[in-house]
Amino acid sequence: MKLADVMRIFKLDTGVPALGTGRGFFAGKGDETASISPLDERPLASFHHASREQAEEVVQAARQAFHIWRGVPAPVRAQVLLDLAGAFREKKEPLAHLMTYEMGKPVREARIEIEDCAITATYAAGLARKIGGMEAPSIRPDVQLMEKWHPAGPVLIITAFNFPASLWAWNACLAVLCGDSTVWKPAPQTPLMTVAVLRIVAETLAGHPEVPEGVFSFIMGTNEDVAVPLVGDKRLPVVSATGSIGMGRAVGKAVAERLGTAILELGGNAAALFTPSADMDLSLRHAFFAATMNGGQRCTALRRLLVHESRWDGVVGRLKTAYKSLPVGDVFGENHTLSPLVDRKAAEGFEGKVRELKSAGVEMFTPGTALPDDGTYVPPCMSLLEKDAPQPQEETFGPLLYVQPYSTFDEAIEKHNAVPQGLASGIYTNDVAEMQRFVSERGSDAGLVAVNDITGNLEVALAFGGTKDSGVLSEKGGDSWKHYMRRQSIVVNYSGQALPAAGVSFGS
Repeated sequence: MKLADVMRIFKLDTGVPALGTGRGFFAGKGDETASISPLDERPLASFHHASREQAEEVVQAARQAFHIWRGVPAPVRAQVLLDLAGAFREKKEPLAHLMTYEMGKPVREARIEIEDCAITATYAAGLARKIGGMEAPSIRPDVQLMEKWHPAGPVLIITAFNFPASLWAWNACLAVLCGDSTVWKPAPQTPLMTVAVLRIVAETLAGHPEVPEGVFSFIMGTNEDVAVPLVGDKRLPVVSATGSIGMGRAVGKAVAERLGTAILELGGNAAALFTPSADMDLSLRHAFFAATMNGGQRCTALRRLLVHESRWDGVVGRLKTAYKSLPVGDVFGENHTLSPLVDRKAAEGFEGKVRELKSAGVEMFTPGTALPDDGTYVPPCMSLLEKDAPQPQEETFGPLLYVQPYSTFDEAIEKHNAVPQGLASGIYTNDVAEMQRFVSERGSDAGLVAVNDITGNLEVALAFGGTKDSGVLSEKGGDSWKHYMRRQSIVVNYSGQALPAAGVSFGS
């Protein structure tokens, strides 16, 4: 689809609003900014950020909406999400193409992300009759013990550029199903995708008058005027933020100071073990795609491949062949391709890391791929580490894969866990004992484990969350819905009996 057609579908050709409250969209009153395409580094559209005063208006709208929405029955909320899922599927093609134009993700991967939004909305709707509490027996007769879950309040959702739609869906769909209102603060690199997603929400809400204005809010602005005030606002009891570890520490500290709840999904440094029993063809395919999808701009991307020394020559040789055959820049095609990094700053940071490794004498492999003349493309590369080399401690967001040999399974586990991050991990094996060991308490210390699959390739039914520096709590499946609610423990005494007077006179 042509850019002009996509812009027209989402009314972006007539202006880009900086904030909205579900049905209404409003121009910003702050500084001017622009959306820049990494495909050619040209501006797609310009607009004004929201002001601090406008951020306050959004919070007030979300707060007012919460007081109404929390009283709407959960099955009624679920129907809104089911209709939203259908709307995402109906607009999948223009949404996917807009994502490609704005942040560079290959359109075949962008379609998967939009479908993930629809799946997430459907999954959340299915929780409508499952988000209840529990009962427990009391040691006293005629006393009932109960737990109930209530909506927590307006939820602030801060998302990263690499998944500009699904990161919002993972949080917003569950929060809205639970009876919360939401305020979305998106990444500065993807303002057009934000507006497009909320246009679809607005179209859906046209058929749902029961949804008050403010349940689905968004605002785009600077850290000073918008992000920092929102994170510190006590009226937003739950903050879910996706981004760098540094960002997570700042957000976590600010939310903790006001005793709020922070759901933090932060950086990764995923490693996978290529064991002696691994199926060569299937394992190579999974490892290669895990390292190169979305240009390596995934927090769950494979960064470190630990290869048993008996498989070293075969694995490295065939990976080199794969890298040589990887096309770069065909982002609107249907084959796997390497996309650009999100902006010039990201590309320069990646190139600086490669220069650093080369100057340190690390063996590097680059396939000599011809890069497009325009855009923020960088060449994919492998860093071939010596067996005793220390593990890379920092995540490089891009198509850089460290490959290192190991001798024993214990050695591989030690290397795997020897980093501060703990988000995603993987193992390629046909040995049941090795697989069981890897997913045991003595194995991977990451929150996500892939066995003979792509790292981070989770479905919505599983919770998404990391350990160590990779974050706190989780999103999506499991019992993650509880993070968007508050728990209430209840004792009901219907025995008609009071505690003994214990010598105290209460009069007649």
